[in-house]
Amino acid sequence: MDFGILTKNIMTKAERFEGCIIGGAIGDAFGSGYENQVKEKEGVIYLYGKPEVKEPKWRITKLSTTL
Repeated sequence: MDFGILTKNIMTKAERFEGCIIGGAIGDAFGSGYENQVKEKEGVIYLYGKPEVKEPKWRITKLSTTL
């Protein structure tokens, strides 16, 4: 069995690290639109309407100066 083809395309650690960073950034960009969303159940009939889903409230917190 000839393993010459497999050994020609070995990536360096720097190239692997770069690929991980770029792949993570792309995954974050695609997933940011779906963050904190709840998937609705298909085929469920609610007799009294859909239950209310509480949206998280985002706010900036103040840092405590008394540490």
